[in-house]
Amino acid sequence: MALDTYAIGTALAARFSAANTTPPAGYDEVRLATANPPDMISVFPSVVVFPPSTTAEYGPNRLVRQIHRFPVRFYVARGMGTDRAVKALYAWRDVLVEGVVSDMQLGLPNVVVKALVPDIRMGESEYGGEMFAVIEMQVEVTTREVLSTIAP
Repeated sequence: MALDTYAIGTALAARFSAANTTPPAGYDEVRLATANPPDMISVFPSVVVFPPSTTAEYGPNRLVRQIHRFPVRFYVARGMGTDRAVKALYAWRDVLVEGVVSDMQLGLPNVVVKALVPDIRMGESEYGGEMFAVIEMQVEVTTREVLSTIAP
């Protein structure tokens, strides 16, 4: 299977969908989980997986190891009040991390070596001209593949 970073982003978003994530007690399930960022967010909670930055290491025998750093943001409505929004962020934080590391290959074992969450920040972020309470994660997805021979 050839590397397809959009498919990886989509698989990552699927890890946060209502079908794959149990919300913390007292909270609604994720209503939007996507790797195709919308113009605006109007349903909550929402998870948006943004396109990654990538670094590559080339080894012998045409082996390439890539690390894709996907920015992932979990949004709750700011209108719920600061106290309730911060409590929601704390409640969801570990659930979201577990959603990634519980299946480190994201259902793509022939492509993805592992997915980890090395960086998490909770606070506020702007999207579509509005401010939201967010959990921002950097999800590092490592892939390994053998490059095909390039014809002259």
